[in-house]
Amino acid sequence: MASYSLELDLQDPWFRPFTVHAELDRAHDGVKGRASCVCPKAGVVESPCRFDRLSNHLHLGIGAPSADVVDRIARALMLTDVEREHLFLLALGRPPEAHCQAAEGVTPRLQRVLDSLEISPAYVKTSTWDVVAWNRAAAAVLVDYGTLDPKQRNLLRLVFLDPHIRVKQPDWQGVARFAVGAFRADVARAGAAKNVAPLVDELSRESPEFAALWRDHDVRDTYEGPKRVRHPKAGVIALEYSTFAVDGRPDLSLVIYNPATPKDAEKIRSLVKPRAAVRPQRLVARPRP
Repeated sequence: MASYSLELDLQDPWFRPFTVHAELDRAHDGVKGRASCVCPKAGVVESPCRFDRLSNHLHLGIGAPSADVVDRIARALMLTDVEREHLFLLALGRPPEAHCQAAEGVTPRLQRVLDSLEISPAYVKTSTWDVVAWNRAAAAVLVDYGTLDPKQRNLLRLVFLDPHIRVKQPDWQGVARFAVGAFRADVARAGAAKNVAPLVDELSRESPEFAALWRDHDVRDTYEGPKRVRHPKAGVIALEYSTFAVDGRPDLSLVIYNPATPKDAEKIRSLVKPRAAVRPQRLVARPRP
């Protein structure tokens, strides 16, 4: 049992003043809370209330709180990611926006999911396109990320600054244009413009092609589509990719490339077999407290 007593003076019309006295019970049955709320439009209301009643204020004509207020409450109460998401759903009817976070790697369980995809190249990337985990098929077919410095495992940097990646793309111009548009959309969705500013400046200096595409302000989605890779040993490999959200980590995405035909599957299998005994180095997240 852990108890916390805190007061928030939130500068928001929805909660001014707002005082919360919370007792958090983080036992196996979850988090319990009690709050005394003072609502400016409803007089003085003193009553214990569960946090799942936060949305009831909408029915008092007070209106929805701002996302900033809900986020500050979640941080003050030290809610977990799942609890924070639940609070957003109750108060605003939507999950919180993805926030750019420092790369922490993935859990061992998620890494095992990657490793189970024997002939499907797959990796996990951040909202700023840093690859933090991958499988043997990805190392064999796409990029051997384990041979790169962690700072160089950025997909956009590889597309524009690595000549080996350019050679492996039968339609590099199309891939480059798509990559810039999709990257812009992901960064905007995560509110990470300031985080990627140094990368954008670097690519703009080093690659005239990137600078021109970045000025176009094009945006694309990255959910699914076809991809072709020219491998030096296996020739052209046709793939179909799909992108999935990582539960509890809105800043991460899982990208899986499935072989488009049985022939492509055999090509990948032939490339993966020699690497089966070699496990690439990965950034694995430490267990969360």
